[in-house]
Order: sequence, then structure tokens, then C-alpha cells
Amino acid sequence: MRYLSLVLLACIAVAHGQTPRTGDSSPTNPGKLLSGGTLTVTPHPREPIVSLDVLIRSSDLIVDGTVTSSLPPVARDTVGKAIETHSLISISKILSGKTPDGSQRVLLVQEGGKLGQWDVVVPSDPLVKSGEQYILFLRKDNRTVPANPTGYSRYYAVGVWAGKPQVINQTVRFEAEADPQLHKFDNSDVSTFLKLIDDKIHGRDIPPPRPGVPFPGPNAVASKGTVQKGN
Repeated sequence: MRYLSLVLLACIAVAHGQTPRTGDSSPTNPGKLLSGGTLTVTPHPREPIVSLDVLIRSSDLIVDGTVTSSLPPVARDTVGKAIETHSLISISKILSGKTPDGSQRVLLVQEGGKLGQWDVVVPSDPLVKSGEQYILFLRKDNRTVPANPTGYSRYYAVGVWAGKPQVINQTVRFEAEADPQLHKFDNSDVSTFLKLIDDKIHGRDIPPPRPGVPFPGPNAVASKGTVQKGN
């Protein structure tokens, strides 16, 4: 019995540890693995996203987009218990980065979905739905398996749930599992939030130096109440 338990745990690790660079996953009801059914999965992001600055720096692409449709779930292994869902995102604005083909559409990949006898559910990172709007902080998914026959570039959200705050009634709301530092932006007006992101990307959120205070860098000098940066 002990041997069987170890083999079962090993199968679970193989089936659910392959999410592309987002972290590991663990099922909370492994007893159903033998017969199919609903499998509840808890992702464990490998990258701690503890602030908006970290979220921005960790992203290849940042967009304001709307979900237009979700493709049928696919398996990323031969067993069929590691299931992904790809959703098509229509981009209304690119805040940082660019799509490789210049397209205004990308695919968002998430763990979860129903395929055959398995129904994989990720409560902390619910699958996006058609018509929903998100500010997406994305990284490129360069895998060849599962195949991507759509022709659109495929991405995943940075830090699983951290990289997909939803826009509801023109206000921003991060997923429940996001870091408290990110939840400080909950209920922010979406226009204000987008401007903040743009300011951070271009360094405009850095407070200007006060008169008479030396520039905080090498070779900095201050003269006549002004701040000058040396060459």
C-alpha cells in the first residue's frame, strides 16, 4: 500500500508540474485520479510577485484586452489529467512590448478545463470568460506541446493569478490570491491604473529631485539651488 501511494504521488507530480514557468500545481482530491472526475488543483507560482513594479518588470507583454472566445480544452500529456484552456484575447491597447507578428490578438493559456473523463478546476485562477476585460501581464509561451494551430502568439499570465487583474465596471480588481501590495489597487479607476502603469514603464512615477538636493547618482553636483547631473 505504501508503494502504491508513492507511485500515485509521483504520477500526480508528473501530471501537474508542467505548467510553463508559472510554478508547480498540486491536486487536493487525488483519490479521484484512478477513476476520473473533478480534480481541484492549487498552483504554486515559482515567481513571487510582491508589487506592481515586479509585475511590470517580469512581463514580456502588457495589454488591455477583452476575451472573445475560449478554445476547447487540450491535454498537455498523454495521460489526460493535465488540461489547459486557451482563450483568444482581443487587444485594445498595448502598454508594453509587442506581439511577434504585430497582431492585435493573442492566446492566453491557463491550467484547467474539462476534457474526456477529467474536469480540472483551479479556484485560485478561474478560467477567463468571453466578454470579460483584463489588464494582462504576460510572458511568451514558447512550448511546442500542446500544439498551437491558431496562428496567434501564446502567452501565460505572470505569477498565475497576479498577472490578470479584471476590469469590472471600469475599476480594477486583482484575483483573491494576489499579494496584498497588488490589492492596494483594487477598485482603482481603470484609466488611472493604466496611466500609473504607463508612468512606471517610462519612469515618470519617480518623484523629481527637490531644489538644493544633490542628484542621487555618481558625479552629481548641485549649484545655486538647482540640481544638475554631471557627465
